[in-house]
Amino acid sequence: MAAETAKPRRVSDPAKADARWFTGVLQHTGVLGHAVVTQVGRQRIGTGQMGQNVAFSLTYDRSAPEAPPSVVGKFPSPEPKSRAAAKTFRTYEREVGFYEEIAETVDIRVPVCYLADIDLDTGDFVLLLEDLRPALQPGIAPWHLLPAR
Repeated sequence: MAAETAKPRRVSDPAKADARWFTGVLQHTGVLGHAVVTQVGRQRIGTGQMGQNVAFSLTYDRSAPEAPPSVVGKFPSPEPKSRAAAKTFRTYEREVGFYEEIAETVDIRVPVCYLADIDLDTGDFVLLLEDLRPALQPGIAPWHLLPAR
């Protein structure tokens, strides 16, 4: 990630990821230029067993050809038991670490990471990733493609 601006504050609740925060994140990574995020749409995705996954659609005040039209955010679970399990097994720490240290070294397609940040004491974290939808996880059939019973 390029350091165009100061690293933005960590937001670990998707409801608090507003246009100003996205502007800071994307300016920090160097993909936004002088544009500003003016509107943010949200859609929960995934099953949310270990955390919250949200697809964000982004609207800009001007043309921003390098800026993504949408991103996927990963956040900690609001459920205390899920969050405790994730902290015990270092689930959040490992995923953030993958994007911070390993992703650029592997010879597979991984999403662009716009922000990876974690507080190891609290387990608060955020990952802001390239939106690869409608990509699917290998070996898992989407429910709408399964034969009717």
